[in-house]
Amino acid sequence: MQLEQFVGREAEVRTIVGNVELGHSTLIIGEEGVGKTALLEVVHLIIEDKTVIFTERITPFGSFLKEMFSSLWDKRLIPDCSEDLAQDFKAWGKLCSNNDAKARYLSELIAELEGIVLIIDDASGLTPTSRPHLEAFLDSCTVIAGVHPTALKKNGSKRFWKRFDELRLERLSKSDARALLELKIERYGIRADEPEIYLRKVLELAQGSPFELERLVKYHSSESLVKTKDLGGYSQSFVERDEKGVALAPLLLVFSAAGIALRYIARAQGDLDLYVIGGISIAFFIVAGPLLRKTLKPRSQ
Repeated sequence: MQLEQFVGREAEVRTIVGNVELGHSTLIIGEEGVGKTALLEVVHLIIEDKTVIFTERITPFGSFLKEMFSSLWDKRLIPDCSEDLAQDFKAWGKLCSNNDAKARYLSELIAELEGIVLIIDDASGLTPTSRPHLEAFLDSCTVIAGVHPTALKKNGSKRFWKRFDELRLERLSKSDARALLELKIERYGIRADEPEIYLRKVLELAQGSPFELERLVKYHSSESLVKTKDLGGYSQSFVERDEKGVALAPLLLVFSAAGIALRYIARAQGDLDLYVIGGISIAFFIVAGPLLRKTLKPRSQ
């Protein structure tokens, strides 16, 4: 287990493990980047004398149920399971024709077992359709779920969330953030000409977010951070460049497809000029695409 996962979260880990021992479900509330996933991974690894089912997210609900089934299958807890997961998935699908039936099957199965702990990395996508089934899982086992604060405001869900013991996950303190950063620098073998300036700038940019610390250390060179004078503008440029990089891929795909379609239309109509224009547009996006992505993509360490 990586030591970074523990930094600044020792008290939270003790609280969650204590709740598990008491049979209480825990709701971990925090914004993106505060380390909910890392905390849940730690809890997953250190819970003893329990059978832990780890799932990534509750939506799409069918995939969530499939993850649960797969985890139970791996632990040989599915009745009459074979050595072939795909075959058992198929048999399960015939037995339970829809998600409602599959959820009932799993909740009834878990109710018959002892010591089951269901971890949901992201339960923010809870819907009125899936909520009754999560209620059944809460009745059948101990649940640990991470959610974004906005999920608590969804209509009709307040009563459901009150069934959990709430744990608010805040950004790391300055001392904990520095300790975490030092571990990540060692882990990735970062060598900075001005180590203290590099540390200070990364900490100012990350603002106590474990996710941002990881991103800055792993994907941005120490030289680029140390040489930057405007921290606020540099941080904003990182965010904007990442967002543009994400948006660029589908845009290039659309224009390339348009160029291909233009050539086919021109060929069908015998229009040579239009055919040439289509070919030029395709060539342009083939050449320009990688250059644009290189410009916008965060530079790796």
